[in-house]
Amino acid sequence: MIEPSIWETYKDELVKNGETWGIIKLGYRPPDDTVKPRLSGKIKLVGFKNFCPYTVDLDYYKEMRSHFTIDEWIDVLLGAIDYNADGYESDLQKLSMLTRLLPFVEKRVNLIELAPKGTGKSYVFGHVSKYGLLVDGGKITRTKMFYDANRRKPGYICGPDFLAIDEVKLVNFGDENEMRSILQGYLEYGTFNANGYNGESDAGVVFLGNIKEEKMNEYEYMLGELPTLFQETALLDRIHGFVKGWDIPRMNDSLKVTGWALNSEYFCSILHELRNDMSYSAIVEKLVKGPDDADTRDAKAIKKIATAYLKLLFPNVQSEMNVDKTEFRDYCLIPAMKMRRIIKLQQGFIDTEYKGKDVPFFTVDD
Repeated sequence: MIEPSIWETYKDELVKNGETWGIIKLGYRPPDDTVKPRLSGKIKLVGFKNFCPYTVDLDYYKEMRSHFTIDEWIDVLLGAIDYNADGYESDLQKLSMLTRLLPFVEKRVNLIELAPKGTGKSYVFGHVSKYGLLVDGGKITRTKMFYDANRRKPGYICGPDFLAIDEVKLVNFGDENEMRSILQGYLEYGTFNANGYNGESDAGVVFLGNIKEEKMNEYEYMLGELPTLFQETALLDRIHGFVKGWDIPRMNDSLKVTGWALNSEYFCSILHELRNDMSYSAIVEKLVKGPDDADTRDAKAIKKIATAYLKLLFPNVQSEMNVDKTEFRDYCLIPAMKMRRIIKLQQGFIDTEYKGKDVPFFTVDD
């Protein structure tokens, strides 16, 4: 129950979409057996005070980006996820860490990351954003991931901004043929049918695994220790990019943020809101030019990853006219092509049809 005066004063805040921060005061009336009919116990909200420490204002956030250089902004983003930019030895290490945020900011970005132990995979995907879901190994069946017909309950994929599957080498996917079929369809279209239930989601899927040092070579086959689910090119083709986790340093004290930083809750709420902004993909479509016979999935993957980078690193752009073409090429397009190229290389080790094939060469339209 809610005290009528509290409801009238705060009802808009209490029922708004998303979360509500506040200090509440509860009153309790114990049950009374001395009267008839018997009065049951009741708990009533008798006091409320909002104390959310931030307001999500996308326009303000975008405008503020224009006051920073790209190097400064990258350092701001690292601080927002609790990492100290000064602890990194190179720009490559910094950008590789931020690549993990692509599924946070763009819908249905599908990635696979193999990294040494201790580089913070589980922390970033499991603790930085309340909008994502990290599943730690174990058995992940079609029922758990998509739809439980017995309970009439949607699975992991429905609801979060992204689903990260950790320790993928140890995951038991149950009937892999069954899982492969439904997973391929979902990674392609964002829809699925499970036991007559038609579902859809905007969640990207991220597969996380550890890799031994001797296997850290994109020009050698790296997926041999993964479940057989990943030993087919059709599934790999629907994963947009590969994250080289060995470019990210192991966690150490120098990487822990100190001093002032952007509030992590606020930052992840901003990324969550940016997912719905379609203007960035339109900008990428106008900027990126490639061959007419480019493979459709390659082109889609590269543009999707480039769009996610654009949202993350240059949220202030309003059209293709105010994009720094050189920075877009260096920080968005080229990294996207490199991530997709590794998928292509790994496909070549599985099927000779892909051997020696490269991704289409995309350029920025001047």
